[in-house]
Amino acid sequence: MPSLIDDVLNGQPPDREMEVKDQIQAVNTWSPTVYRIETIRSVSATGIYIVERNRNPVLVGVTWRASIGARWGCRVDTFRELKIPAPTRRLYTIRVGTITGTGPWRYRRRRDRYESVERVIVRYLLRVRRYGLTNVRGRRPFTVEAPGIEIVNAGARPRYLPGVIRRAPGQQQEAAALPKAMRPCPRCGHRRAPGAPCACRGHA
Repeated sequence: MPSLIDDVLNGQPPDREMEVKDQIQAVNTWSPTVYRIETIRSVSATGIYIVERNRNPVLVGVTWRASIGARWGCRVDTFRELKIPAPTRRLYTIRVGTITGTGPWRYRRRRDRYESVERVIVRYLLRVRRYGLTNVRGRRPFTVEAPGIEIVNAGARPRYLPGVIRRAPGQQQEAAALPKAMRPCPRCGHRRAPGAPCACRGHA
C-alpha cells in the first residue's frame, strides 16, 4: 500500500505534499469487476485502486509504473506467509480503474497525473464522505488554480464516489484532517463522533 516506506524505497523525501497539481482534469474509468485479494494479480493495467473492507473504502492507491496486479503480487504472498485466515481475507475487496488525462492535463507526466488524482480522491473520501482511510499522505488543503479540478468517475464507479468531483479556481480543496474527536466505526471505518451511531445501512 502507498506509505512512507514506498517513498523511501523510491528515493523520495518522506514529507512530500507537493504531489497534487493545482489544476487537474482526468477521467477514471472503473472496472465492473470487484477483485478479491486472491484474484488481484490478474489486473494487467496501471491506474487507481481502492481497497475495501466490508465494501467500504479503507485505502486509495495508484501505480503508474508496474501493473496493479504486479504491485499487489508480493503483498498477496505476504498475506499467505503470515497465515492470515481466509475468512479475514474475504472481508477485503479491491476496485480498480484506469486514469486518463483530459485537455492540457493529458500532457503531464504520468506520475503527476496519477498521484494528483489519488490525492483528490483521498481528500474527498476523508473529508466529504468521512471514511476512515489509512492513507498517510494527501491530507493538507490547497487552493485550486485555473482552470480548476474536474475528475470524472466513469464506468462502474464505486457507490461512494460521485460522477464528477469538481472544484472551481480559487476554491480550497478539502483539508482531510478531521477533528480529533472523530473516530472510525470499528465495523465499517466511517468517521463519527464518540458515542454517535454510524450512518451505515444495516447497523446505524
